[in-house]
Amino acid sequence: MYPKNYFDLFPAFPRENSVFVAMSFAPQFQSRYDNVIKPAIESVDHEGSRLEPIRVDAKKISDSVLTEILTGIGNSKLIFADITSLIEINNRPYRNENVMYEIGIATAMRLPEEVILFRSDQEQLSFDIANIRVNSYAPDENIADATESVTAAIREAISETDLKKNLAVKNAISQLDEVSLRVMRLAQKEGFALSAIDSKDKKIPFHSYCLSINKLLELGALTTEFIDLSEGDNVQKPALIHKLTSFGHELVLGIVIQSNITDPMVVKNLSDLGHDMTSVVERLDRKVD
Repeated sequence: MYPKNYFDLFPAFPRENSVFVAMSFAPQFQSRYDNVIKPAIESVDHEGSRLEPIRVDAKKISDSVLTEILTGIGNSKLIFADITSLIEINNRPYRNENVMYEIGIATAMRLPEEVILFRSDQEQLSFDIANIRVNSYAPDENIADATESVTAAIREAISETDLKKNLAVKNAISQLDEVSLRVMRLAQKEGFALSAIDSKDKKIPFHSYCLSINKLLELGALTTEFIDLSEGDNVQKPALIHKLTSFGHELVLGIVIQSNITDPMVVKNLSDLGHDMTSVVERLDRKVD
């Protein structure tokens, strides 16, 4: 599968609480993973849980290896790569080709802040990564300092990417209207079918709901889920329903924050995936009325 086709099919937002690790599986690199990289990643707490390192051995004989790599690069919050050279050939450093391929995909498909590069050599870098920030560390000589360096780089990257995420959420929120918020409230828990919307609502025409649904689908805030009609009385069942995506839940949370809601019950519900929209819509209703 070509990487672009994969990422077009499976856009990820927000990312999973994991870090995709691209590095050689050569024996001489195992200690730096066990003693530095893995502990550094697992020491970082983000949104109430520890980050989890993910590695994929590209040497495994499996048709799913590339898919596993693309999934890791696409879904993980960050990509960490150790590009230390393995050997020298004709006085030129040889770096793991699989790692360089994974970096290429990551730098093409992810934000610059989401890709963290480290190395423990001082050899010349190839031109295609010479302009990318590459951190230096000595994981085999000074474990404590190396671990601290990796941890600091991860925390800095998270801070920068969270800022970018907030900007993306704010941009999407600026494109919403009152009907969009009502649609999101319908979709926040079990989802809703278009047929369930009251077409006799004189305040908001039915076509306005349709336009808002299309807008939210384009933004990636809604997703479509088809219903299994193979069993039971399915005459009255809708063929599909709309639900909030992970990005949709982030929009709800952003709206609640921007609305300065301090109601204890609403704040309590923010820890739940079904962020409560009731107070937001009620506040808008009062403004409209």
